[in-house]
Amino acid sequence: MQWDTLITSIGGASAVLGVVGYVLKRSFERVLDAKLKESEERHKVLLAETVRRQAALYDQQFGALKTILALIYRARNAARGIHQSDGKPDREVFRRLHFYHSSMEEMLFEQRAILPEDVFDVAHRTKHQVHELLAHVEHLRRRPDAAPKYTEYLREMYEALDTSYQHLVSAVQAHIKPDDDTA
Repeated sequence: MQWDTLITSIGGASAVLGVVGYVLKRSFERVLDAKLKESEERHKVLLAETVRRQAALYDQQFGALKTILALIYRARNAARGIHQSDGKPDREVFRRLHFYHSSMEEMLFEQRAILPEDVFDVAHRTKHQVHELLAHVEHLRRRPDAAPKYTEYLREMYEALDTSYQHLVSAVQAHIKPDDDTA
């Protein structure tokens, strides 16, 4: 047996195996890097889509909050006008109050899914207050002689609407105010 040939054969085979092992290792690393980059890109795309959807939802929610707040503000002002008229509002004030109530109701139906719970609760309660005021104003329109009996009640209703409006403003501002950690 020739030891030189055996050592050369073993050395050559080891070198070939080492080169093959190195090539396989590098190939595996490249495939792994490519998969990792692909996964990172997918994650970036998903994150960008999530941010886009959250921004769109915030925009929709902000628009709904502004509209509801404006409608309740106008309804409160109409209630003040009714109170100041001693229960004898003209047709225009009654018509506007009815319009604000209908619009609030429709907004609450349509935007329920995106409204924060506390805002919805206050707006829903206020809608009922406006509905109750409408019923009493309708009664007063049919029976103007009953107006003196309702003066105190109309003041209380206006004050309740004003309080609800203030609660709604606070709830809305709490939702649109940026978080301290993101500013």
